[in-house]
Amino acid sequence: MRTFFLTQTLASAAMSAIMTTVMVLLLFHRETAIDLQRGAALLDITPQTFMVGFMSVLVPTLVTRGARRKGGVDGASPVRHAPRNVLVRSVMVGIFAAIVGTLVYRVVVVAVDAAPLSLLAFVGLKAGWGALVGLLLTPPAVRVAIGDPVGK
Repeated sequence: MRTFFLTQTLASAAMSAIMTTVMVLLLFHRETAIDLQRGAALLDITPQTFMVGFMSVLVPTLVTRGARRKGGVDGASPVRHAPRNVLVRSVMVGIFAAIVGTLVYRVVVVAVDAAPLSLLAFVGLKAGWGALVGLLLTPPAVRVAIGDPVGK
């Protein structure tokens, strides 16, 4: 079971970092210096964190449910307050992650008075942020999914 959790968490973090890197390169490829406190970089953190939060619940939940159906992962007691619908659950976590993540990002960027970053440094920052969100959200998502009812 521990290996399953670790595999899902690392895969989610890697997927989040890659997805974030691709989006940053698509959106900011013409920029030489990215101001973290203004403009697109500030606005981008909310949808990025929503999408990473959403995917960090959706994919591991579907994988866990599939593994349970095939008998590869044992079930557990259901989590009473988690929506059973995986899309609803993923959207709710994505919204929560976006709100909290945007607030944390804004507080940190202002507190350290962050200077503009090169595109390469910005890609590293955003990929790290995406991986961190995936690392934080995937383990609870898998725990909840292990308790989900499994259809035939």
